[in-house]
Amino acid sequence: MQKMDFLEIPEDIPKANEYNKLSMSEKGFLIENIIYKIFTLNKDKVEGITIKNLQENLSFSKNAILRVLSKLLASRDIYCIDGRPKRYFKNGRISHHFLNSSIILENKIFDFKLFANYFGSIQIFIQEKSRDLFTTENYDGGIILDADSFDDFVEALLDKNDIIKKEIIKFKNELKRMID
Repeated sequence: MQKMDFLEIPEDIPKANEYNKLSMSEKGFLIENIIYKIFTLNKDKVEGITIKNLQENLSFSKNAILRVLSKLLASRDIYCIDGRPKRYFKNGRISHHFLNSSIILENKIFDFKLFANYFGSIQIFIQEKSRDLFTTENYDGGIILDADSFDDFVEALLDKNDIIKKEIIKFKNELKRMID
C-alpha cells in the first residue's frame, strides 16, 4: 500500500485510461469500493478522514466522493462528526478518543478521555482504577459527561475537594486547548 498525505491508499486504483473505458455503473462501483477500502485501511486514524483528504489523494470529482460518502453513511459503514471540516470514520469502533490523560490520587488512578461517539457528540469519560498488591489494575467505576457540561462538573469538584484542584485545573486547560 502506498501512503499519501498520511492516508493509506489502495494500490489497485486503475489508471485514467483504464478508468475511462468503464461504464458509468462500473465507475460508480469502483469509486465506492476504493473509498470503502480507504476507510478500512485507515480505520484507526484518530482524526478521521475529510473530503479534502479524499480529493487530494483521488482523481474523482467532489460530487462523486460526496455521493459515495452519503451511501456509506446511509448504510452505516461510516459515520461523520460535524465540524469544520467534517470528519468521517469507519464504523466498528464505539468511539474515537482524542485525549488520554491520567491523574493519580493516593492509591487511585483516574483516566480522562475526550471522545466522539458515532452520533457525533463529544463526551468525556473518566475511568477510576486502582492497583492491587500485585500491581494489577482494577476498574472500579467510571462516568461519562457531555463535553458541554464538563465545566459545571469541574466547578462542583473544585468546590468539594481542594486536594484535586490543581490537577483538575490543569486538565481543564488541556481539554479546552484540545477542543479549541
